[in-house]
Amino acid sequence: MRNFFNVFKNVSFRVFLFLLMSAQAVIYSIPITQETTNRTIQNNQEYIKFLDVSISNFGSKEELDKFHKANEHFYDGALFFLQNQYSPAYAEVNKSMEILKYLYSDILKNKYLVDTKKLLDDTAVSILHSNDIQAKHYLNLGYRNYELARQLQVKGHNFNKYLFSQKIKYFIEGIETARLAKKYGLLALVESRTTIFEKEAYRKRNFNETYGYEENPQISGFEKVENQLKNFIFRKLIDNKSDFFLHHYDNFKYYFTGKSSALKESTNRMKISNKREAENSAMPKRKQTPKNKENAPEDKKQTTPKNE
Repeated sequence: MRNFFNVFKNVSFRVFLFLLMSAQAVIYSIPITQETTNRTIQNNQEYIKFLDVSISNFGSKEELDKFHKANEHFYDGALFFLQNQYSPAYAEVNKSMEILKYLYSDILKNKYLVDTKKLLDDTAVSILHSNDIQAKHYLNLGYRNYELARQLQVKGHNFNKYLFSQKIKYFIEGIETARLAKKYGLLALVESRTTIFEKEAYRKRNFNETYGYEENPQISGFEKVENQLKNFIFRKLIDNKSDFFLHHYDNFKYYFTGKSSALKESTNRMKISNKREAENSAMPKRKQTPKNKENAPEDKKQTTPKNE
């Protein structure tokens, strides 16, 4: 009886392995269609555009070069797609996504999470020992969103390493959550430095109303917070150690002053490179003349026949 069950278990396990391998063979044998490639190209284009602001504001030279490389692969993939070559198009876009995956992970972990934690900790020093309830509330929301962003970074890092698109989606959500945490941190800073006589405009508004600022439609929430930060720095109420304006611009997906779009620079580099390649291919090739006279072919001299 035991032998029968052992045989049954072995047969069941073998059948399970066979079905699993058959399913994998079916999955990997799915052809790359026009629709699949087109959807992948569109997703990759969105990922490049979203990362443009972050990499332009915080990226190092090495990261900018990698971003340019990812944009080149995307350009090649889109070009193959227009030529109805779907397999090489999908392969190029996949290379672009693989580079973007590392860029997203690095900039979320080493830039957004680190800077958000520093901003919240610096703001908490003067708020925790005060009686400002609203500032503590904003600070609490900031730390909560920071923790959510950290968990999203861990999720994206631990996800299947070959599913680039899904990993990038986790990282994008983490960046958005970290930006929200920094917004709350700046709000807590502004609230804590606002005097009692100036607090009424803040106490009667929640987060969205503060950034909306409906009383004066000419002044946006972005400009209002920026003006408050400038005012406090000028009055030496706060010390701009954490680059408040850089983070404030990035929170609203703006390029910081003096920063330019990395995507536009990458596109211009490719245009110049393609133009030079076209000019070099159009130029006629020069004949190479031998440098040594010994190796040069001798000219045939025309001799006139002698009159006999």
